[in-house]
Amino acid sequence: MPKHGEKVRMKAMVVGATGAIGSVCSRLLAMVAEEVYMVSPETAKLLDLKADMERENPRAVIHIAATPNEALPEMDMIVTA
Repeated sequence: MPKHGEKVRMKAMVVGATGAIGSVCSRLLAMVAEEVYMVSPETAKLLDLKADMERENPRAVIHIAATPNEALPEMDMIVTA
C-alpha cells in the first residue's frame, strides 16, 4: 500500500482522453498512477491537456498517442471514455 503522496506502481491508459469524462479520468489517474497514457485522435487537444496536467502535477509521467496499439499490452488499467 503506497503512503500518502506516493504513486501506485501501475501504468494506466485513458482512451478518449480529450472528452469531458476522459480528461477527468486522466487528471485523477495522474495524481495516483506512476504513468498515464492518454489516447485521442485529437492531437491539439491532447497536447493542451498534457501541458495543463503537467503544470498541475509536475511529478506526473504522461504519455500521449493517437491510437492505443503500441502501449496496450503494458497497461495495468485501461479506461475507455
